[in-house]
Amino acid sequence: MPEDIVVSVEESSADVEIGVGQIQVTTQVQDVANLSDILDVDTSNLDRTTNKYVLVYDAVRNKYIFTNPDSVIDSSVGVSTDDPNPVGMTTATINYLDDVLDNKIDLDAGEW
Repeated sequence: MPEDIVVSVEESSADVEIGVGQIQVTTQVQDVANLSDILDVDTSNLDRTTNKYVLVYDAVRNKYIFTNPDSVIDSSVGVSTDDPNPVGMTTATINYLDDVLDNKIDLDAGEW
């Protein structure tokens, strides 16, 4: 008869029956000091040229990545064709931009 396989660490445990014997699986929680230590966070593009990039989820890669904040805004309004369907900017954001940009944009009526 097969023996039980036990993998144990310090925290909690869960028993799982698999038909032949029994496996006890336990997990260990460790402190994370840096985002680069988390397996689903890609920090490979971070350097001095990517200062002030933002963390976003990339569903295609199934990871969190750092990206230029401009691309977040572009994505929200649907500038790129590979972005998800844009939700658009909130009314509060549009109102803010309306107030801040008021009289700062010159409109060209074209040629007559």
